[in-house]
Amino acid sequence: MRIKPPMMTVADKIAAGGNLDLADEFCPWAGVCRVTAYAEAKRGNLKITKIGRKPVVAGPDAIEWRDNRRAASQARAG
Repeated sequence: MRIKPPMMTVADKIAAGGNLDLADEFCPWAGVCRVTAYAEAKRGNLKITKIGRKPVVAGPDAIEWRDNRRAASQARAG
């Protein structure tokens, strides 16, 4: 009987510096839709790369994007 390895959570992938699938992992984690993610990439705020045909966001890039977005939000608020 073959035992499946445990699934990595998005937080585990980010901590390990792995890549997040854009639609299935990054967007739900970031709370944005794919259209918004692509718009952020077009503005130069988010780095999206492709592995084969699949768009991915590197873990460190996801953290940097989130931190920049929080800083911009706080600057507007106060």
